[in-house]
Amino acid sequence: MPLKTAEFANVLFEANRVSEQKIYPRTIIPNDSKLFAQADLDRDIRYFVTSDSRLKSIYANLNKRVNTKFMFLDITIPYNEVFRLRSN
Repeated sequence: MPLKTAEFANVLFEANRVSEQKIYPRTIIPNDSKLFAQADLDRDIRYFVTSDSRLKSIYANLNKRVNTKFMFLDITIPYNEVFRLRSN
């Protein structure tokens, strides 16, 4: 896992360096990288579910450069909107 975490952290630090909208505080990058790396390496994990909407932009920056194996889900968005389900 350390290699995947380092890969993700490198991508996020680089995205932060060139982005107009900075990730603050920068100390969150290693923590988020580790969480995303764990989710990416575990074959049973298909979704990363959180109420931390700040992570959505961090995930988007990561997913631009790395094809993650999991989908980011913001718990504040109803599941039927995420999965395009219709209510009967």
